Amino acid sequence: MRRLRRVAAGVAGDEDLGRRVPEDDGPGELRSLAASFNAMLERLGRSTADRERALHATQRFAADAGHELRTPLTSVQATLDALRRHPGLSEDRRTALLGDAATEQRRMVDLLDGLQALARGDAPEAEHSNVDLAAARAVRSS
Repeated sequence: MRRLRRVAAGVAGDEDLGRRVPEDDGPGELRSLAASFNAMLERLGRSTADRERALHATQRFAADAGHELRTPLTSVQATLDALRRHPGLSEDRRTALLGDAATEQRRMVDLLDGLQALARGDAPEAEHSNVDLAAARAVRSS
């Protein structure tokens, strides 16, 4: 019991879920308790590792999403700056710039819609299709 208490105190103190209680000596009840305690530590360790992986994946995703949003925002800002600096642009050029800005704005809305769908957990599954790598390589080579 003292060893079990000592390991439990050590785990609580330094958060080392890799510690284990010896299961091979003492009365059967203590061996069973030690085995259960070790199994619990194993599950907690896996859960902690899973949580860490999920946190890192979330951080990478947030960084990627921020990067993906930065591009259309920068494009819209550049278009607005060009329109502001050059009020005498031809109507055709103004229309083209406004069309580009509208396209980038739509891209941002689509990205944000996708992020909201992911947050709600109702994002559509990714579409998968077979790719003929030999054909793709032949097209790239020509």
